[in-house]
Amino acid sequence: MANNHIFEKDKGDIVLKLKLSPQNVERAIYIIIILVLAYFAFFGSIGCDSVKTNDTTGAAAVDTNAEAVVEEEEASAETTVEEEPVVEEEEAVVVTNKAPVADFSFSPSSPEEDKNVSFEDESTDEDGDDLTQVWKFGDGKVSSEKDPVHVYTNSGTYNVSLTVSDGELENTISKELEVDKRELDGEFHLIVDSVKSETGEYESSGIKWGKITEVTFTIDNQKEDFMPKIEVTTYNMGSSTMMKNRLRGEVIYSEHEVGSKRQHSLEVESQPFTDDDVDKVVFVKVVMRDKSTDEILDFVEEEYNFP
Repeated sequence: MANNHIFEKDKGDIVLKLKLSPQNVERAIYIIIILVLAYFAFFGSIGCDSVKTNDTTGAAAVDTNAEAVVEEEEASAETTVEEEPVVEEEEAVVVTNKAPVADFSFSPSSPEEDKNVSFEDESTDEDGDDLTQVWKFGDGKVSSEKDPVHVYTNSGTYNVSLTVSDGELENTISKELEVDKRELDGEFHLIVDSVKSETGEYESSGIKWGKITEVTFTIDNQKEDFMPKIEVTTYNMGSSTMMKNRLRGEVIYSEHEVGSKRQHSLEVESQPFTDDDVDKVVFVKVVMRDKSTDEILDFVEEEYNFP
């Protein structure tokens, strides 16, 4: 066997002897090829499975993450609390009180002395507040009525003012009023010139009192000779029935000739008025009669305020 090849390899105690022949070489190559193929077939399959497994795991992770995000959004949507509507705060409204506007009129437009002059309050208030009035007639007399009536005993020019107030703000207006001298009309005329009073206080109760003590008046006779009889009455509206305080009696004067104009002062013995009597406002009424016929020829009724 000249073609046989024998290899010996010493491996420690093991001696590997290979006897190779051409047939054996072919077989060996064949076996080696099979082993190589088997190796790649076996280990390649494992690698592919690993890769495939990794890919699947990554995809699953992506899918899992996506699902988690969706579930989180759904949970967030379900658990979202509805917000209460925002209520806008209204701005504070500052209410500014506006002052009233004072105004008035009077009639007649050309009044005469010893005759009634009617005053009318025409003031306005944009806020609709109730107003109080203070009238000053220019002759020293005042009134707090809304629409007073006043008598000027002398002719002349008077500055009349009206002050109105809404409790916080006030406004004043003034107007001139020309009072003409009364023209004689062939009648008997009685003119009250002044009223005097006395005031005091009761020591036991401390209540203040006031009473009329004197009335000065003028009799203007433009008709015929006559003998006047004068009655003076003082009263107020402090009770349900009118309180009257008469003088000590009727006063009869001597004859007044036609064309005469005489002034008289008459002392009054009236009972006192107290604080309970409507702010101590009283009325003085002077009546002139014809002594012979007892006919009322004229009378004057004036409001009097105790000082």
